[in-house]
Amino acid sequence: MKFSNAILTLQQRGLIVFLQSSLYHIYAFFLKFIGYEYIKKTIYNYEMYLSLSDQGLSRSLILFGQRELDHKYILEKIVKPGMKILDIGANIGYYALLELSLIGSNGKLIAVEPSPENILLLKRNIKINKHNNVKIIEGGISDKNSIKKLFLTNESNLNTFNTEGINENKFTGNAINVETYTVSSAIQQDKDIDIIRMDVEGHEVEIL
Repeated sequence: MKFSNAILTLQQRGLIVFLQSSLYHIYAFFLKFIGYEYIKKTIYNYEMYLSLSDQGLSRSLILFGQRELDHKYILEKIVKPGMKILDIGANIGYYALLELSLIGSNGKLIAVEPSPENILLLKRNIKINKHNNVKIIEGGISDKNSIKKLFLTNESNLNTFNTEGINENKFTGNAINVETYTVSSAIQQDKDIDIIRMDVEGHEVEIL
């Protein structure tokens, strides 16, 4: 943990959280040093495998065990059992698992994610929590069915079709071609969607 980040954590989150996150940081560093790629951690009421090399979402969850509590609060208020949700930009499943816990076994989740590395963890995290009411679409959502270039970053939650507005130091220099779908084509078998949640790093306009 960088010194500036450590001071910020201490100031904003308090001493106890600072000490806990410091211990998790040391533990994660040790696991990575001896060759581990992932760490398994309880997040809220479910289990998640988190990447030790990811500097974004996984790192936040390893250190703090939570993220974007305002978004969590909103979902807990509006999501009801039995709902059908389209999650665009499902990443490794942080929101997907929360949504699944809220909709229950009678609901359905359609999770869309373009990054192959994220998809591997997304599938693994859904499997260890024993959910079977999930459809995973390996690709992106856009304004047309096509092939788009996805620019990869060192933070799994910042991979993007649109490079504007993202610090160039975040990019790895690598990009992959991924298949994209319109919303209507992605949900052609599931048209009665109740909620769309999306986090797509600047691609919202094209989707809408």
